[in-house]
Amino acid sequence: MAEPGFYGRRISEAFHLDTPPTLVTRALKKAPIAVTELRCAHDGLGITSPIIPEEAFAVAVQLQPYTGRLWVAGRRVSMEPMIAGGVSVYDLEKSTIADLQTSFRCLQFYLPQVAIDTVARDVGARPTGGLRAPTGGSRFDPVVLALGQSLLPSLAEPDNADALFVDHVSWALSVHMCRAYGALAPRSNGKRPILTLRQERSVKAAMDARLEAEVTLTELAEICGLSVQYFARAFAGAVGMPPYRWLQLRRLNRAKDLLIDSRLGLAEVALACGFGDQSHFTKSFRREVGISPGAWRRHHQG
Repeated sequence: MAEPGFYGRRISEAFHLDTPPTLVTRALKKAPIAVTELRCAHDGLGITSPIIPEEAFAVAVQLQPYTGRLWVAGRRVSMEPMIAGGVSVYDLEKSTIADLQTSFRCLQFYLPQVAIDTVARDVGARPTGGLRAPTGGSRFDPVVLALGQSLLPSLAEPDNADALFVDHVSWALSVHMCRAYGALAPRSNGKRPILTLRQERSVKAAMDARLEAEVTLTELAEICGLSVQYFARAFAGAVGMPPYRWLQLRRLNRAKDLLIDSRLGLAEVALACGFGDQSHFTKSFRREVGISPGAWRRHHQG
């Protein structure tokens, strides 16, 4: 999931940048979604190279103001200066070239058409036929901005990225984009999605059994025989929190048990509980508990 992958290399080549941090997830089965952080600290990077056309969309959210020029399908497109939080949608079937005039920092999400069709099917709607937004334009979208910013720590340390969390954010972004930019109108029977007690027990047991390993949203949904979209909503409704959050708390509780009842070093506890390394474990523990795991262990062991 955390390797740059084809999309990360391709976008870096088009922007003439070193390979940027990229996360690739399959929150939607058979539909890879990627997010790449693109940044340049100086003005005048210049003209991007065209990308081979495909049935997919790029969703860019600016993390700082940016000014440039844009050509789509060989024609110059009017492009206003973009603000921080501005979101633009690009149809990758159309040749797109940009003149990167100012410094920039943005997140670019890669959404293939198959992902959009999957979201539509999961919510019981017809395929939207793509995403619609003014070419070259942008609009402030607090949802996309917040979802993108939540992935910045994972992009900073992709080797320690929590697969289930990245899946959850990618799925949420896909649903939002289809509803806000694809005119998706899911049919509803008025009933809230729910898990049966058996499904809830089974999926919790599966996560408990894999505290030290990665687990994806797709895998958990398949345990319950549900679509990712339905499962994520049903789990949150039954448990009061999304799956990634429940798993994180279970890992931290397991870590507390090991800190008290074992002689394992902090690095060994980290690996036994599914954290990439001791640094990742310490940051997560401190953020949740308020102190480092070493200090917590000393306090509780007297």
